[in-house]
Amino acid sequence: GHDECCYSFCGLSCCNLLFSVATVRPKNEVEQKQLCAFGEYVAEILPKYIQQVQVTCFNELELLIHPDGIIPVLTFLRDHTNAQFKSLADLTAVDVPSRQYRFEVRTALRHQAQPVSQVLMAVSAVAARTAFFTSQK
Repeated sequence: GHDECCYSFCGLSCCNLLFSVATVRPKNEVEQKQLCAFGEYVAEILPKYIQQVQVTCFNELELLIHPDGIIPVLTFLRDHTNAQFKSLADLTAVDVPSRQYRFEVRTALRHQAQPVSQVLMAVSAVAARTAFFTSQK
């Protein structure tokens, strides 16, 4: 079946329909507020790169960042005392052909106290990402 899942956009609510999953973390409003506050803190420190902050119904912080911000944002999240995201848990891409910036690179980071942090980048072409990852001799 389908379950309704609400996203919290740091004060605003937007609901999406999701398929049921076997185990779902219960909604924790205190944790959502803490994650939202941390996301807003990161956005204040890196306003050039952070385009949107949101907390999912699964208590995961998502930061939508500009493609130029991948290195500065990931470096900040790894090195800053209040962040300490030391492990890259997942790296994947999503193609949404109907959008102008059709490709998203999704990076999931692990933290000792936080479940997962998603860093999203929207890019317009594969060449933009492949150029970033080309090997240098």
